[in-house]
Amino acid sequence: MNHEQMIQNLREGQERETIRRRKQEQKFWNHSPDIDDLEGVLHQRTKMELDEMRKNFGFQGMSSMNKRT
Repeated sequence: MNHEQMIQNLREGQERETIRRRKQEQKFWNHSPDIDDLEGVLHQRTKMELDEMRKNFGFQGMSSMNKRT
């Protein structure tokens, strides 16, 4: 594999990863049209999803909030 092919493969991999992340974010933030407030949207999330959100955004104190199981 030559240098140009390696660069092309890296670019294609980055593009696929960008598309994958975009789809994952769309799926994560998708919610029922009946719910129109943040509390309702957050109640739909699992503990694992809320933990990931807290870590990714650096929210403090969320782990002490009451959660549904």
